[in-house]
Amino acid sequence: MKIHHWGALLFALFAGLTFNQGAALWPQPAAQDAAQAEGHGTTRLVFYQAGGAWRSSVDVQVRDAAGRSLVDTVARGPWLVLQLPAGDYVVDARQQQGTLQRAWFRVVDGQQRDLALQFSASH
Repeated sequence: MKIHHWGALLFALFAGLTFNQGAALWPQPAAQDAAQAEGHGTTRLVFYQAGGAWRSSVDVQVRDAAGRSLVDTVARGPWLVLQLPAGDYVVDARQQQGTLQRAWFRVVDGQQRDLALQFSASH
């Protein structure tokens, strides 16, 4: 009987740790409130190929309306989450084979924007 109690305790502990680790990946309410107060919005970029497979190792550059580069990075996974000031932007995403995807988007104070950039299937 003790084994079942310890098992339940270990499961609860594991579930709590897993939940806490996952929660750190997304902005908490306090972080969202701070973004609203500063005139920022959250922009989530996702990279995938035709047919639905996720893309990683995508070179990403985000420029503002004046053409200034604000973000120049490599997205190691299929998601890239950015906090940007309100305004208009262009994102260039290039996969390793050289295929370029470009999208224009607007960030609005305190709002979240999701952009999906689709690449053709690799051969």
